[in-house]
Amino acid sequence: MPINSQNFIASIKNFIWNTAERPSTQTLFQDLEYQCERLSPIAIVSAFVIWLPYIPIDIQILPEVPVLVLIRVGFTLVGLVSFAILMSKPFQYWGFVIGILLVVYMLWGAATVAILSNGAPAYIGGFILCLLVVTFAAPLPLSWIFGIFTLSYVYLFGGFWLFNVSLDSHLQRYSIQDLTTVILVSYGFSAIQYRVRKANFIRSKTFEEKKTESNRLLQSIIPKSISETQGQLKPNRFENVTILFTGFERFSEIAGSLPADETVNQLNKLFIQFSEICDNHQVEKIKTVGDRFIACAGLPKSSVTHAIDCCLVAVKIQSLMQEFNTKNAKQGLPQWRLRIGIHSGPVIAGVIGQRKFLYDIWGQTVNIASMLEENSVTNRINISRSTYDLVKNGFECSYRGISQTASKSKIDMFFLEGIQPYFSVKGQGKTANQDFVTFYKQILSNKLKEK
Repeated sequence: MPINSQNFIASIKNFIWNTAERPSTQTLFQDLEYQCERLSPIAIVSAFVIWLPYIPIDIQILPEVPVLVLIRVGFTLVGLVSFAILMSKPFQYWGFVIGILLVVYMLWGAATVAILSNGAPAYIGGFILCLLVVTFAAPLPLSWIFGIFTLSYVYLFGGFWLFNVSLDSHLQRYSIQDLTTVILVSYGFSAIQYRVRKANFIRSKTFEEKKTESNRLLQSIIPKSISETQGQLKPNRFENVTILFTGFERFSEIAGSLPADETVNQLNKLFIQFSEICDNHQVEKIKTVGDRFIACAGLPKSSVTHAIDCCLVAVKIQSLMQEFNTKNAKQGLPQWRLRIGIHSGPVIAGVIGQRKFLYDIWGQTVNIASMLEENSVTNRINISRSTYDLVKNGFECSYRGISQTASKSKIDMFFLEGIQPYFSVKGQGKTANQDFVTFYKQILSNKLKEK
């Protein structure tokens, strides 16, 4: 398949400079690998072309040593191999492999040229330049850098000795003195560069941890989809949602019979478990107010199963409270008498606050759900007709009468007894069986067909 040059150049630019999709690295070794991967494209491009201008100079200065040209061309071949690795990524640490290939060949080539030129100052200077490039640009582990440098120096001076290269001229001695200085600098600055990269990695990890903790705290206050916008979301009207209210009957009596810290501790544990149940059924916890827990399904992402999801949460919470009170009874602790109210309809939702965000909901639907909770009875789930009409095929309900809202309008109320026996495990109405799952998926499937 032919490669579009413009697309290739654009992808190279994006690969090098776009850090928006930088993965989270767990160790410094992985972070150095990532840096090698990011630098690979520009290093490969350099390997293709950077030596080409030197070829005519080599031919003029040392026409009797044609192998110099082959060494230059060899760097381009190494670049081709590196490019193949870049495109195929055949193994996990391919960035390191490319980095080592280019660094080792560059230093080997520069040292070989210096040896074959009988220690010409210009070519010793070329080796010095390569050392400095590796020192300041190669993000390899420090032990690898030190090993490569040491082998390069041994190879260079061993070559001078093996080929009886005389280094007697003033320029040669000056170049060797420069090289000696750069050897010390290369070791020292490589260590400094490594420490800087390590410090940057530690700072980056600390920042990520703090950001994760901040996001976790923010998501405990407002829904995840809203927290990802940093609260920058305009209030919206949602036409089809279901609101769930829970409240504890005679909570003040419970609080009075327990130490304050124990009351708060138990309430907090219950609310945490309520939130976990909501998370498992695509229901958003909105907030807690005193002993009341408020949740909503159908926002900020619309859902055709919002009423069913809320009722499933209510049934799970009801079962949870039965287990909780059974344990309390054995320990001689007071019973926590929970009431639940559920209503479906439209709401307005949005983020309020500048320093302290709060995702909240408003409207008559919220008021009716609150009223249904207040008019429920101990350990019962009180739902409105609008909710009943949406869940009656999946849940067993019993009509309980009419209630009047604060606006003097009348509303039919139903007790939600549980999941329909034929949709529940052992017909107990508490846990959905496979038939219920099929029923649930069918609702979702019908909605997709409508779209």
